[in-house]
Amino acid sequence: MPKAVQVQAGDNRWYNMRILPYRTADNVIDGVVMTFADTTALKQTEVQLQEAREFAESIIATIREPLLVLDGELRIISASRSFLQAFHVKPAETEGRLLYDIGQRQWEIPGLRQLLKDIPLKSTAFEDFRVEYDSPAIGHRVFLLNARRIAREGNHPGLILLAMEDITASSAASGPRTEQP
Repeated sequence: MPKAVQVQAGDNRWYNMRILPYRTADNVIDGVVMTFADTTALKQTEVQLQEAREFAESIIATIREPLLVLDGELRIISASRSFLQAFHVKPAETEGRLLYDIGQRQWEIPGLRQLLKDIPLKSTAFEDFRVEYDSPAIGHRVFLLNARRIAREGNHPGLILLAMEDITASSAASGPRTEQP
């Protein structure tokens, strides 16, 4: 039976080692054939990608403002710890779901939906979009939303970072309500 494994040599190079039976013309196994393919560059790329992913996840986990990473369909890829805490939700209640379907559909705001849909198509961003949010879990809050596209290679529409700044305290005396669900 063929066998393939990754092995690391003493010089820190990586190889894909394949071991196959050697068969004679009479189909009798008469030894083994071992092949080695140098996969060092691939292994280094895998390590770099893993380090970059861990770096990005650490940044998102450290940011104090609630932050979402959305895909081109506005589905939540990742929610920061501060988002989960601020909105009293768990990852299972957010990740993989459309932004507008979480909670009690408080994020179903037509102006916000259009702004977010435009980001991957037009490579745009927006800043300081004011949203008033009402929820039984956290009460009435006022947020300034900032969003930016993260480009991806190929034909992917990219990802969207959606950051939220809670300005409830500073906006209490600032006047009328704006966007609401």
